[in-house]
Amino acid sequence: MPAMHAATLNTSPRLQRVAELLADGLEHTTMEIIHAARVCAVNSVVAELRVNGFEVVCRRQGDVWYYRQVLPGQAMDARKAMFAACKRLGFDDDARHAMLHAITGKASSKDLTPADWRAVLNHLNKLTGEDEWHWVNDAPEAKRPALWKIRRLVMEIGIQRGGQVAYAEGVAKRISGHERHLRMMRADELQALIGPLNRTLSSKRNHIADAGNMVEVVD
Repeated sequence: MPAMHAATLNTSPRLQRVAELLADGLEHTTMEIIHAARVCAVNSVVAELRVNGFEVVCRRQGDVWYYRQVLPGQAMDARKAMFAACKRLGFDDDARHAMLHAITGKASSKDLTPADWRAVLNHLNKLTGEDEWHWVNDAPEAKRPALWKIRRLVMEIGIQRGGQVAYAEGVAKRISGHERHLRMMRADELQALIGPLNRTLSSKRNHIADAGNMVEVVD
């Protein structure tokens, strides 16, 4: 079979558009890629990106194909957290694979999507009984200030323990329109989350102040 002729990323606007779309590390359907990146033959474009060094995985659900770029730094953070939790719980390889399959329907971590990682890590956090923010100290140094600030804001908003990370990830999802996982977000993405949380906190404080003023008027 002849070798595939692939365009070079730095000279191909077509590949650049698809690479930019997949850079979020989230799943995109064939039709999403066609419309957003203005390309045809998505499977061929993905094959060319792989030749250019991109790791893109795909899966089929019914008649729909999903494509996702594996981001090494993000996946590595989640994998490290998973293996550390499994070690504390005494899980061997078989137990870990069984757990993955039970939570996501997949037996290998290389097939997990960001949403899968969120489900797996939340499950392990419950099993270990650890504080949901315990992993922040092990996060890359560039991420820690934003993460600790996010934690403080969520606590001041009044979210109870056990639901704080999920709350922050829900806000991140509303901002981006995609499932997000704090462990897998970049430092700049975490920083962008602080503004909306600050506004939510200010709104809550203003609401409390207005309620207090109403009580004074009634008195």
